[in-house]
Amino acid sequence: RDELAAALDRDDVETRPCHWAPDGLVVTAGHAFESDARTRFIVQDEASQLVPLVVAPQPHERVLDLCAAPGGKTTALAAAMGDTGQLIACDVRPRRMRLLRETVAGSGATHVSLVQIARDGALPFTPTFDRVLVDAPCSGLGTIRRDPDIKWRRTATDLQEFAVTQHDLL
Repeated sequence: RDELAAALDRDDVETRPCHWAPDGLVVTAGHAFESDARTRFIVQDEASQLVPLVVAPQPHERVLDLCAAPGGKTTALAAAMGDTGQLIACDVRPRRMRLLRETVAGSGATHVSLVQIARDGALPFTPTFDRVLVDAPCSGLGTIRRDPDIKWRRTATDLQEFAVTQHDLL
């Protein structure tokens, strides 16, 4: 984090450490995407940065990231594993898989296998893992403070469908 902050500072991007996430920075001024350091970071909510810390994967483990796109948590898991072991990152939609592929490739992680799974959650491999992360699709209503219009795009039927999808994934 300190090295990235210094690199961003050289390009007139001011940052401060995240409150909880030990590797995170918050940009307070400047344009991080215009910095020469733009390939060294992923934009991610601080709460999302904490998830891999809770999963706490260890080197050489077998880890499943079931709803992995866009890949921020996947790359953090790979880093925590020292890019060893086997990390399988899955998603359902082709567009999301492309985004996941780009994120993982950009991170330089080499021990990540990408697998597109069926909508019913059926896994095309033996489901034996040391750790499993299921960041199941949800209503998004928890993001109202950043996206207040989402409350107008959700219906009671949507919530029922999300619940069925979450159950199937589990």
